[in-house]
Amino acid sequence: MKRNFALLLFFLCMYVHSQRREEFDKLYVKTYLETSQKDFNKAIKIADSLYQFSSDPILKGRSLMLSATLYQQKGKFTKAVDYALSAEKVIDKTDNITWKTRIYGFLASQYRMLKLYDLSKKYADEAIESSKKITDTLASRQMVGLMMQEKAYFEIDRKNYKASIRYVKSSENLLKAVNKNHDFFTANNEQLLGLNYFHLQQYPLSLKHYEAALSQVKDQPETFLTGLIYNGISNVYLNTGRLKEAEYELNKARKIADETQFLQLKKEIYDTAERLYLAKKEINKVGEFKKKQDSVKAQLDIETGSFYNSSLKAAETKNTSAKRSGIIKNILIISVLALLLGFFIYFLYYQRAEKMTYRRFKAIIAELNRRAHDREKQEHKGENHLSGMINEDQTSLMTSLTENKLVKDLEKFEQTDIYLKNDISLSVLASYCKTNTKYLSYVIKHHKGMDFNNYINSLRINYIIEKLTHDPEYRKYKIATLAEECGFSSQNKFATVFKKITTISPSVFIKYLQDQPQNT
Repeated sequence: MKRNFALLLFFLCMYVHSQRREEFDKLYVKTYLETSQKDFNKAIKIADSLYQFSSDPILKGRSLMLSATLYQQKGKFTKAVDYALSAEKVIDKTDNITWKTRIYGFLASQYRMLKLYDLSKKYADEAIESSKKITDTLASRQMVGLMMQEKAYFEIDRKNYKASIRYVKSSENLLKAVNKNHDFFTANNEQLLGLNYFHLQQYPLSLKHYEAALSQVKDQPETFLTGLIYNGISNVYLNTGRLKEAEYELNKARKIADETQFLQLKKEIYDTAERLYLAKKEINKVGEFKKKQDSVKAQLDIETGSFYNSSLKAAETKNTSAKRSGIIKNILIISVLALLLGFFIYFLYYQRAEKMTYRRFKAIIAELNRRAHDREKQEHKGENHLSGMINEDQTSLMTSLTENKLVKDLEKFEQTDIYLKNDISLSVLASYCKTNTKYLSYVIKHHKGMDFNNYINSLRINYIIEKLTHDPEYRKYKIATLAEECGFSSQNKFATVFKKITTISPSVFIKYLQDQPQNT
């Protein structure tokens, strides 16, 4: 009788446990459905409720990893790592090697995306070592195969594309016998091969692997991997001049990116779109995708900065032993003194640099006024001044008459706004001057003291300096707007050229102008 009661109690406990696990699995699937429907907030709420609902440490660890994955897709690096580290603590109390290995693999991937390669390698190695303890041979091979994919991504980040290909081949050998998710794993390996051969500029081979990846996922719901494949194909077409096909593939990738929360995917696709429309010379679309790209990068940068501030120290010091209190105190004192000394040196350097920068600013304004004064004198005399005629024997490339004419043509060109157009080129300017590019390059080099690109850039920077100096409205514009106004393709390029020519950044130059008691 007692034996029968014990058996009944055992089966009752097993039934309750199975019912809870079944309910957990239902909620787990529902979370993925919410994710596919792009309802991130609802998915997170369900994932959190799974944690509260679960008493089993394995289920708790699974729910924490689900939250970590959702935050990773959203680009919330700090929360993703926090949840994964919490899951690691929970699972470490169990003997479940499979989930320990999965968590190590997730952290390896996360740290790689954060460019923390030492931590990434540490967790990747832990995942491989842990997977060797999995009794299920196929499961063990699957985990090692996935870590080979992770190492392939690691080598791509370091531009070691041939090493990355070797890891992909190793992953293929390990995963070929795995049945569960086989198509997805195979597709990811083919996508990785496509990406590596693209970087190696072996475009036919790259396209072949991307198309093989696409065939593996054609019967599956579209995911971030599908978006990466379409984007990869678009890049191949773009680099081989097939712009119409590139745009077609890109639009399919964009559709997936716009409907998902994957910031990394959006970053890749917006970068491709920017390059594509630059090649097609559709400037409005270039600007549109540049803004989207900047927005995504800003979100990623914010999350990365937040991670460094709140998570990196804990992750790096997790397994280190405590230092003796006396040593720590001495190090702290030395650090504070070094910091104070460094601050004092920096302050002196900053003061000196600030004075030099301001002197340079005043020199630019003085030069601007001098040029304006010279123009007024020339206009008053009714002359188009040329700084001396050229003797015939000074050059054997062209006649002095031709050279004088080209110098005058350049002075006329400088009075137009043609150099503000972002499609200006040496051949376009040669057509304007009714000459050939060889003659024109020679005249620019010998009379302007620079090559064509630097000549155009100097005209553009001088133009925007005059606008900023004489029209206060321009000082209210964003740097990106100023860059576009004077013909630069990007804000970064404009800022780099501005500082190269003036030794002052655009923002500092504008600040000095605004601090002037009156317009100079």
